[in-house]
Amino acid sequence: MKYETNVIHKGVFYPAGTDVPVGTPVSVEMTDDVPDGALDTNADGSVNAYDEDGNVVGTVSAEEVGQLQEQAGEALEEQEKPKRGRKSKEA
Repeated sequence: MKYETNVIHKGVFYPAGTDVPVGTPVSVEMTDDVPDGALDTNADGSVNAYDEDGNVVGTVSAEEVGQLQEQAGEALEEQEKPKRGRKSKEA
């Protein structure tokens, strides 16, 4: 991602206009619409990946699942934080 200003990301300085490797943003959405067996682990430790229609489209390694769970937890915490702002004036 390119920024119009100088950026320090993970201790590295990036001048304005330089690509900063910030990673892919994670969006978390809760659902109860989960296919049967979607949370089961395969024999090799991987889990199935599904599309929006509930069809298996591949697998994800156990390490990647752990990383995604961590990122999702952080993103969910960030989404749930109340926005800071001014209190409304009472008449």
